[in-house]
Amino acid sequence: MSYVVVAPLVGVNGADGKLKYLFAGTPVPLDVSDADVARLAAGGLIEKLETETVEPEKVETEKVETEKVETVVKATPAKAAPKKPAGAPSDGTA
Repeated sequence: MSYVVVAPLVGVNGADGKLKYLFAGTPVPLDVSDADVARLAAGGLIEKLETETVEPEKVETEKVETEKVETVVKATPAKAAPKKPAGAPSDGTA
């Protein structure tokens, strides 16, 4: 069941053992224990969310044919830097 906070501020213990503060209008996380939910609901601090089932609308659409376009990307190989022979002096670059 989904609940929402109606009090200005409530504190609940999460499954991770940490205290979480929830402000008015915030949905109560699913990891809150049933005991905490029952305690908060009995105190009028949270309320059960009433969900409304909405039927999907049927919308007629016009079928439009589209032309397929393929994009071709040509890759140019990168040029390798020339290698220095062993024992060559450094040019000062990293």
